[in-house]
Amino acid sequence: MRFLTYNIRHAEGVDGRLSNARIVKTIREASPDVVGMNEVWRLKGLWDQPRLLGELLGMERAFTPNHERLFYGIGNEVLTRGTLASWENLPMPGGMERRGCLLARIELDGATIAFASTHLSLGRSARAAQLTFLAETLPEDIPLVMAGDLNCGPEEVRGFLGRLEVPSPPKTFPSISPRRALDHILFSHHWELESLEVIASLASDHRPLVAQLRLRDACQK
Repeated sequence: MRFLTYNIRHAEGVDGRLSNARIVKTIREASPDVVGMNEVWRLKGLWDQPRLLGELLGMERAFTPNHERLFYGIGNEVLTRGTLASWENLPMPGGMERRGCLLARIELDGATIAFASTHLSLGRSARAAQLTFLAETLPEDIPLVMAGDLNCGPEEVRGFLGRLEVPSPPKTFPSISPRRALDHILFSHHWELESLEVIASLASDHRPLVAQLRLRDACQK
């Protein structure tokens, strides 16, 4: 199965132009089965970016805003070519700007899996509280993939999420000349990693990260 995580910065490219079409083109060319996106925007009564992206990609979707002000909300979105069996937003502690983790149960290729999309805070102490929360909250009884813009390197993540595999990812930020590995795809012991790669794109200030994972035989239905 192919998993993609992408901080889309509300579809604002490095040229300052907003374009859902460029985000969709970048994602479609990667052919993912499950997508987690950060910094997705919804303007009340004006612009429903989560719905538009789901429709353009032809995938089932779930979205919950975490940071809301007056007429706009910013949050995480999960898309899949499978079936969204259920989903919930997990509000996380720490930080000036509210953060959350969108946790979905997905039926895909004869298996039921959990997928979590999240975006951690900029401050280290806030990230510590959020990573502790995730370590205590994310399910252990089901194949799990967690992905998102974690705003830190893999060493910091491993200190809190030791039960998950935390591969060292390629650099994803800034997209025009990546120098930092801020975006991650983590997974439980149920999975084997086959590949991990960054997709070159200037549709956002981050590049998308794609992992090819295989369920171990004992985890198949």
